Amino acid sequence: MVRGVAALAVMLSHVRVLFFVPYAQVLNKNALVVPAYLMTSLGHEAVLVFFALSGFFISRSVLNAFQTARWSWTVFLVNRLTRLLLVLLPGLLLCALWDYLAMYLPCAAAFYDRTIPGFGANVVATNSSLGIFVGNLFFLQSIYYPPFGSNMPLWSLSYEFWYYMLFPTLLIALLGRSRFTKRFTYGVLAVAIILMVGRTIAILFLVWLTGTAVGLLHDMRSELPPPMSPTWTRRIFGALGFVALFLVKKVPVEGLASDFLVAAAFVPVMYCLVGASGSVVHRAYAATAKMLASFSYTLYLVHLPLLIFLRTLLGNLPRWQPDLKHAAYGVALAALVGAYALVISRFTEARTDAVRRMIFGYRAAQSVFGLSDSTRRKPQTSRTQAQATDP
Repeated sequence: MVRGVAALAVMLSHVRVLFFVPYAQVLNKNALVVPAYLMTSLGHEAVLVFFALSGFFISRSVLNAFQTARWSWTVFLVNRLTRLLLVLLPGLLLCALWDYLAMYLPCAAAFYDRTIPGFGANVVATNSSLGIFVGNLFFLQSIYYPPFGSNMPLWSLSYEFWYYMLFPTLLIALLGRSRFTKRFTYGVLAVAIILMVGRTIAILFLVWLTGTAVGLLHDMRSELPPPMSPTWTRRIFGALGFVALFLVKKVPVEGLASDFLVAAAFVPVMYCLVGASGSVVHRAYAATAKMLASFSYTLYLVHLPLLIFLRTLLGNLPRWQPDLKHAAYGVALAALVGAYALVISRFTEARTDAVRRMIFGYRAAQSVFGLSDSTRRKPQTSRTQAQATDP
């Protein structure tokens, strides 16, 4: 559910920035507008939540492979690259399509030939070359290239990919049981990755590692005092973490310091959620969470080029005041973009396991993913839980 809501938060923040006036220009700051603007200002924070979730799932998968002597770079890279590229490549192509179509609109220059307020120094027209396309395909955006075209959220994919590479590399170098030469080589490789990605990406690896820390704490829970076990204690502690996420917006710090505050606020939330993972939840909640999570990556990666195209269709019309009519327009826009991403995900994200099986072959997939005959005969609930936690 958190993964799905985080993707929605990113999309809604872009809807507000593109179509609605900044908060300082709101004429009627009523009791509904204030929380609406606060909740749609958490796009960057949501990406940090993605990092922490990724750190939890991926590091547990890697550590489990090492502990059971099943670690394989081939399996790991196939798993990660199929997950990323099945959406990234269509996302890049769709971005190129929307940007190309938008160039023929009367007001294209206002959104494609200059910076868009709220989106930094990115200029779509100058970031649409084939070289930048290829650089993004190889996860070099934010390192050697800008994000491709109007798809500014692509910045975070290079962070994710190189964290995927860095974690097992460091693990082999620092904790591996291999000969010294191999460990030294991996240590040099880890340093090379850190130097290549640069200061910001390297520092935010610590945010990614907060997810690793939560996983390790969860595994040590039998050795910890039991204050987290009662249901209401867990709920209250988790709720306080969510409150802290919102309060971070009011803290007068920016940049990396703010990012670490967000991570610190989310750690107790994630720890409570992991501790409650065996709890029985309402069927409607489970279905909603599964649906949102199933296309969260696609939504994150394909929404902005379409939104900027739609904003360009409006031309020079001023951005909206957050009155009831325009709020309804915003909800309709969000629903349209969400449906667009959901349809695309059925042909991309939803095919991840099928593509993995095709790459490994059916029998290899059985051993790699644990899909033995006995596993396939397990009840539906067990299979659903396994899919829900598959990184």
